[in-house]
Amino acid sequence: MITGLARTPHWRGKRHTHATRLIQNGLSVYEVREVLGHADIKTTMRYAHLEKATVLKKARDVIERLNGV
Repeated sequence: MITGLARTPHWRGKRHTHATRLIQNGLSVYEVREVLGHADIKTTMRYAHLEKATVLKKARDVIERLNGV
């Protein structure tokens, strides 16, 4: 028999994966906060590193286009 404690990490993993995919596909941390129902943005900020990586890549792409690379 599986207890509630045994299922919790699996459920959280799916929730984390869902949030990660949302960020990777262009949703902001604020939009993900709404989707997940977090009352405090600090809870959602654990996914912010993903958004920062995306923003940095986009910024590099723009700079390269402007520089004709």
